[in-house]
Amino acid sequence: MAKLKKCTLFLTICAAVALSLPTLMLMGCKQNGGKNQTVSYRTEELYSANGESNIYGKLYLPAEGQAAEKMPAVVLSHSANLTADSMNAYCIGFAERGYAAYAFDFCGACSDSRSDGSTEDMTIFTEKDDLKAVIQTVKGLDFVDPDSVYLFGTSQGGLVSALVANDISDEIAGLMLLYPAFNIPELASSFSGGSGGFGSFGSFGSSSYGEAFVETIKDYDVYANIGNFKGDVLILHGSNDFIVSSDYSQRAAEIYENCQLYIIEGATHGFNSENLSFWGFDMSFFFGDYDEEVWDYIDAYLAGATQINFSDVI
Repeated sequence: MAKLKKCTLFLTICAAVALSLPTLMLMGCKQNGGKNQTVSYRTEELYSANGESNIYGKLYLPAEGQAAEKMPAVVLSHSANLTADSMNAYCIGFAERGYAAYAFDFCGACSDSRSDGSTEDMTIFTEKDDLKAVIQTVKGLDFVDPDSVYLFGTSQGGLVSALVANDISDEIAGLMLLYPAFNIPELASSFSGGSGGFGSFGSFGSSSYGEAFVETIKDYDVYANIGNFKGDVLILHGSNDFIVSSDYSQRAAEIYENCQLYIIEGATHGFNSENLSFWGFDMSFFFGDYDEEVWDYIDAYLAGATQINFSDVI
């Protein structure tokens, strides 16, 4: 089969930003600074394996003397064209709260990925396999409680986390999704050999997705493949997300049996500068940093709150 032509979704996103720039500049004036917490964590590199493919990961742990003998764990899945580094702030936050946090590079996720694989071969379903392999690695760690492993994903990583939780519901303690990209099948379909002649899903920075990505996801019904997870779900979405409308998260919230959806007012597709790094530079001046609010919701979720009153956590 002839290789599909490359197209650039990045240009589409840039156009949307250009049109919205005056509003975004005003939004940048309201930034929520992070909590001042004592740095009390340690890190180590830890590889996983998906068949013959090596998966790079980084483990964040509470400081020596502050960790439980068996601690809960969070596996963090990054957005498209990013790496585990984009999860740094969240990993630190979880470690400081007594969790083992593990972030990893999906195989073939982008040119900067430290895991094996090519972007031409990467699909949502290869990323599902990567995440399942990583979960087993984390569950096998001596200091991790295998019955208390949570999934945390942003954007494309949120979609992958939701699909994996659906497949292995009994193995996952909880699910935290930030602006999950449930619209990827629609985006892929619109870029797959339509009237514009586009084939590849798009070019993000220096990385392009291939034909396999598009063909395997374009007709996939995401919402028919997430509801098997019966545990507690937290979804956070920005009110001004111009890449994935919060409507997609609203639909997911209606499918999950135990789900709380909260809209972060003013936020776009990313709540801190690390998760906006696909622009090539720090965009937090324009988009703001909303992690203080995000952590309020995460803390309440981890504490077992079934309904979070916004006025109680600010």
